[in-house]
Amino acid sequence: MAESYESVPIGTCFAHLYYGSGRGSARWGKMPTIETGSGERIFYESPHELGGQTPGARILFVHGTGVDHRLFADQLRFFSGAQTPISIDLPGHGQSPGDALEDVVEYRMALEGFIEGAELGSLILCGHALGAAIVLDYAVNNPRKVEGLVLMNFGGTFPGAADSAADLLADTDGYRAQNGRRGLSENASASAVEQVMAARSATSPHAAIRDLVACAKWEASGRFPRLQTPTLLLYGEHDPLRQQMPELLEAMPNVSSDVIPLARHFPQVEAPDILNDSLNQFVTALADLTQVTGDETT
Repeated sequence: MAESYESVPIGTCFAHLYYGSGRGSARWGKMPTIETGSGERIFYESPHELGGQTPGARILFVHGTGVDHRLFADQLRFFSGAQTPISIDLPGHGQSPGDALEDVVEYRMALEGFIEGAELGSLILCGHALGAAIVLDYAVNNPRKVEGLVLMNFGGTFPGAADSAADLLADTDGYRAQNGRRGLSENASASAVEQVMAARSATSPHAAIRDLVACAKWEASGRFPRLQTPTLLLYGEHDPLRQQMPELLEAMPNVSSDVIPLARHFPQVEAPDILNDSLNQFVTALADLTQVTGDETT
């Protein structure tokens, strides 16, 4: 496994993640990255050492547009005991160096490089918004490597992404000032607001624009006939993308759905307990299915 740490020499023992008492607080002793075959370095967080025996299912979380891995802190905490949760920073985001990308397929290839470099084997993929498009494309192209697929606030297309990219490019400071809370429900907690705004502030406008270009180019429907993976669609109750859910349920095979009450576009921080319960039910059902069929992906 091509693993390195930014603060210590390559080959140093794994840095264990430990959590503080407050929501969204997670601290590393070191900062692990995986180098892909194409030379990209992808930062990740996990409470367990990767590449060997790990507890339960490996659940890989992929963030969406203009943010980073920290928005899955509650999910890492929740699943840290019985499962092996992992969250990554996409290229050009958070602590992953390099440039952000402008196409879902390019991001999917970076994800392939991370999964191969980390020697993860089969796993459950959970992506949010743009991250959901990326993990869907991965599952379609690597069906035997994915046990289950969770698509949070997913869009078969992302209406308005091109306009948002143009607005951000034209007036970066004004756009960010006006849209810092964008996607959060009116009743979002102070902690949820803080987490989203911190992740957005840490992401360069350049990366956010490239993400929005990738969203604007995305069109999912041609991939659905090739999708073989059990899939869960999750939406915040008030997210406009939820309008696409009936059409997606009709088009996608082997799919179930759930709606997270009181949340909008970021249910993982707006209603983490409810979201985690829904995720856990899906993960448990997948484990039960594997025991019954004896068909574990390789």
